[in-house]
Amino acid sequence: MGHRQDEEGSMDRYDSSNCDFLPFKTPTLSCRSWSISDSETGKPLMWHRPKEILQPASITKVVTAMVVLDKCARMSEADKKKYLRQKCEVSPYAASFAAWHDEYGWNAGTNAKLKEGEWYTVRELLFALMLPSGNDAAICLAEALGMSYRPDQDPPPSSS
Repeated sequence: MGHRQDEEGSMDRYDSSNCDFLPFKTPTLSCRSWSISDSETGKPLMWHRPKEILQPASITKVVTAMVVLDKCARMSEADKKKYLRQKCEVSPYAASFAAWHDEYGWNAGTNAKLKEGEWYTVRELLFALMLPSGNDAAICLAEALGMSYRPDQDPPPSSS
């Protein structure tokens, strides 16, 4: 697998011409950015423009909701109620996904219009995530309930 630099100077680790060993034809990709990681170690295997800043895709928001709901499914009824009532604070980063710009209105992505410093329950954030497809709600849930990752920082260390 080769490394190459694209027109914007971003390093890629993907070149379909080096995939002749695969028993199938590699697909043509139209994504602006993507990555594939080992499911057991989390080690990145292939990527294309990994540091490009993009709005979360809807499938990412669905997976975020599934992670929260899966966590609920593993809890007792009492713990589930407590968990869904857990309060989460909207960070400046999460609120930036619901920014208003005088020039063009709300930012390019969909949001639930959460404001920095506001507090919401996990249940309220799930609704904000799924009904208006809130990028800000997805970030708030991820920050409160999981490891936070921002593209401008180094990737988290691998478990190897």
